[in-house]
Amino acid sequence: GGATGIGQACVRALVEAGATAISIDLKINPACTSIVSDVAEEGDLAAAFKKVGPLDGLICAAETQANTGLRDMCWEHWQKVMAINVRGPMLSMKHANLKKNTGIVLVSSALAHQGSEGQLAYSVSKGALLGLMRASSGEFALQNIRVNAISPKSFCCSSDKTGVAISFNEKQCSGQSSNPQPAGQECKLDEMANCAVFLLSKNAQFITGTELIVDS
Repeated sequence: GGATGIGQACVRALVEAGATAISIDLKINPACTSIVSDVAEEGDLAAAFKKVGPLDGLICAAETQANTGLRDMCWEHWQKVMAINVRGPMLSMKHANLKKNTGIVLVSSALAHQGSEGQLAYSVSKGALLGLMRASSGEFALQNIRVNAISPKSFCCSSDKTGVAISFNEKQCSGQSSNPQPAGQECKLDEMANCAVFLLSKNAQFITGTELIVDS
C-alpha cells in the first residue's frame, strides 16, 4: 500500500531518512521501486515479496473503505474490506523476509476505538489489526522482530499538483472527527508517516506490541 495516502507518505519519509523504499500496491509509486500486486491474494503477494528479498522493515498501509452501515452491509463488501485491511497485512507479515532486529508497523485507525456512521466494516477491520499486532508481537519477538501499530485519526487527504496526499482537511470530514486539531494546525500525512518510521527505527528497539495513537 505504498502508492497512495499514508502509505505514499511513508515511502516519502523513508526515502528522506536515507532508506531504500519499495512499494507493493495495485498502483505504481514513481518515487520508489514499485511492484504491482494484490495484497489480498496470497500467491500474488508471496511472489512480490520473493522479488523483494530480505527487508529491514515492513509497513502495512494498504486499505479500503466505503460508506456502508450495518443494515445496508452486504457480504461482498464485508469480505472485500476484511481481505484488504486484515488479510493483506497478515499475509504480508507471513511472506516478508525480514532480517533480525527489525520492525513491522501496521496502520490502524482511531476509528478502531470509536465508530463512525457508515464505517462499520472499516472500523472492525482496524480493530482486528490491533488484535493482529498484539497477538503476533509475541511470536515475532522470538525472531527479534518488533510489531507495532499507528492509529491516525479519521482524515480526508487533499493533493498538491504532484498528486501527493499532503494534508488533513477538517471541513471535508464533517461529523467524522470527534477530536479536532488545535486552531490553525493541520494533521499532515507526513507527520503520521514519521511516526511509522520512528517505530521502525533503532530509537524504538525496545517498543513492541504497542499502539501509537496519532490524533493530536
